[in-house]
Amino acid sequence: MWAEAAKWLGKFDETVLTGLDVDGYPVSIRVDPRNYDATTGTLPAAFPSTLHVIEGPANCCPTLTTKRCGT
Repeated sequence: MWAEAAKWLGKFDETVLTGLDVDGYPVSIRVDPRNYDATTGTLPAAFPSTLHVIEGPANCCPTLTTKRCGT
């Protein structure tokens, strides 16, 4: 299962990782999916401490970045 996840995550430039803060509100950060560990099924990420994210399950939504002409 984790190897399959690694295969799909590797197709994206970045992923949006969402956790919950202490009040239960969603908090999202962008993460590099190339750091995904297919052996353990983990994607290391560090939410800024000012966001007060609690430990627990998180959601991951891979995204493709787009570039404009001249950038």
